[in-house]
Amino acid sequence: TMGIPVHVYSHDGPDVTTIDGNSAGSVWTISTGEARDTIVEGFTIRGGAAGQGGGFYLDSSSPTIRGNIIEWNEATEPLGIGGAIRTFFGDPLVEDNIIRDNDACFGGPEEGCDGGAMMIRSGAPEILGNIFEGNSAGDGGAIWMAYADALVAQNVFHDNHAHDTDVTQAGQGGAIDVQVSTADSYILNNLVVDNSASTHGGGIAIYEHVDGYGEATVAHNVIAWNEVTETDFGAGLLAWSATAPRLEGNLIYGNTGPGVYLNAGADFAYNLVHGNTTAYAGDQGDLM
Repeated sequence: TMGIPVHVYSHDGPDVTTIDGNSAGSVWTISTGEARDTIVEGFTIRGGAAGQGGGFYLDSSSPTIRGNIIEWNEATEPLGIGGAIRTFFGDPLVEDNIIRDNDACFGGPEEGCDGGAMMIRSGAPEILGNIFEGNSAGDGGAIWMAYADALVAQNVFHDNHAHDTDVTQAGQGGAIDVQVSTADSYILNNLVVDNSASTHGGGIAIYEHVDGYGEATVAHNVIAWNEVTETDFGAGLLAWSATAPRLEGNLIYGNTGPGVYLNAGADFAYNLVHGNTTAYAGDQGDLM
């Protein structure tokens, strides 16, 4: 749209109006500084296939993506990032969408293959009130993010999966992989159920610390019935390596494997951990 505000919407909604990319690249590219008054609303967006952003390729732009069904899009090897949405250096609002059955080279190499539904790098996106279901990637079955002041709130994450070919790092974050967090990364009031990762964080993984960056807050989520298939590194929730996230007020229930894997630096308070194969593992494995 060349930075000009445009509201593109379907009169009859996503069940009637479909835009199919026919595997010929990203379905939408928004990359000329658009703000949130550029709105894409009410479509089924499917069939995109590109190395980055099969459904939406967003670069240094901040549109609103609202009320769509975003499905059957693919981020292809060798890079393969952001099956449905790839956003770099922008502040998009992604709300009230159904984002399902997208892929970023699940089972592929460790480098790339990130974010089956969304790959977020830098910026301050808001991800609100969406349903993420059936998405898959090497890391971050639904969402992979790094260096982003992201708000991820009031979403449903169901049946998303992460796995790649690296022997020790394969499959981080079945639903969400916070690869590098900031002090303004917030994951709040989400339902995270029936997701899986092969090695790290079947539900949510807080994975890597980088000097100069703060730590995420993960609070008031339901994290239940998730699985880590090949290790004991947090079937529900993982705080890995030198990270020091604030983990508060979550219900962590019924996960297959340790409900929580905590390193020494995690601030873990007021959580209810119940009914998991085991409660805790890691440096704070004897917390309760």
